[in-house]
Amino acid sequence: MADPLDVPKYRNAAHALYTVLKEEGVGAIYRGVSLTALRQGSNQAVNFTAYTYFKAYLQRMHGDDKPLPGWQTMIIGLVSGAMGPLSNAPIDTIKTRLQKTP
Repeated sequence: MADPLDVPKYRNAAHALYTVLKEEGVGAIYRGVSLTALRQGSNQAVNFTAYTYFKAYLQRMHGDDKPLPGWQTMIIGLVSGAMGPLSNAPIDTIKTRLQKTP
């Protein structure tokens, strides 16, 4: 935990941007952007693929064209939403460590 009496390095977002650009250059702003894009892309790919698969499976199980009950939609959304971050945790760890390096 930080000492509550310590003065923060940045006063606001604009000051943080100015300070980072001044001290580290433009490259520091975009450090890790490719890994962030990869993380987000893989997250959404896994999420939507899993959701579509689970929904199709449940609709086949019901054997009709009626919409799924809300509780089933909630469950498959929960499971597919968790699968994205679980599948790309290594990418996220690498991205975070890369962004933390000076």
